[in-house]
Amino acid sequence: MAFGEKRSADDTHRSTIGLTIRYLDGSNLGAAARSLERHSGLFFNYKYFEDCFVGGDLEEAEAYLSGFTSIDDNDNSTILFFDIRWHKFLQALDLKQRQRARRILREELNDHFLHLIKDYAAKILAAANFRDELKGLKDLGEARLKLMEEVRTNIEANPSLKGKIVHPSTPFPALPPPPAPAGPSTTEAARSSTPFPALYLVPVNLQPEIPATSAEAPRRNRGRPRGRGRRNNSRVDPRAAPSATRR
Repeated sequence: MAFGEKRSADDTHRSTIGLTIRYLDGSNLGAAARSLERHSGLFFNYKYFEDCFVGGDLEEAEAYLSGFTSIDDNDNSTILFFDIRWHKFLQALDLKQRQRARRILREELNDHFLHLIKDYAAKILAAANFRDELKGLKDLGEARLKLMEEVRTNIEANPSLKGKIVHPSTPFPALPPPPAPAGPSTTEAARSSTPFPALYLVPVNLQPEIPATSAEAPRRNRGRPRGRGRRNNSRVDPRAAPSATRR
């Protein structure tokens, strides 16, 4: 983008958020960076979501995804939320938390998916070892890792995440350049053509002005013209001259 070219406020906001996230990551404040990503809804950190999903932090994976899309936005989002909640259900069974598994089945899988998995889920709940009903599945972590290929496909094809997916090698957008300054006036142009003097070459009187003392102050009548208007300071002794009335 050329210098001075106009950019929208959204571009500036996005660039500012991106640089803030990069700063937080560089300052070992990853939790704050992920929170800013989720609340702004501008940058979807694929690596973080993958780590949460494969690592079994499914509540965080769902909360993070919810900052960018909802279960009803599109088919890709619906499948993503189903994968997370289904594995939350299996995880509860793996931890022998059957009450939690029933709650997830009733509250989180009911509206959109229960009609598809109702019989299958009931069969898993009734089994002594739920893994026997999962086609020989031994480890849920490995199952989530295999599922990530499908998850990634739904992330990249998701219209709600278009232009927002960030990988570790993805550079964040830079801030827009400042606007081009307006053309200078004739006076400003002439002033700008003259090199500004260095500050240390400018004579500056840093000493305060000291008022002159009474001894150094000039006399009032010094420099005044002689003659008319000058006061005669000579004194006459009245006894030295006879009075005009004495005979």
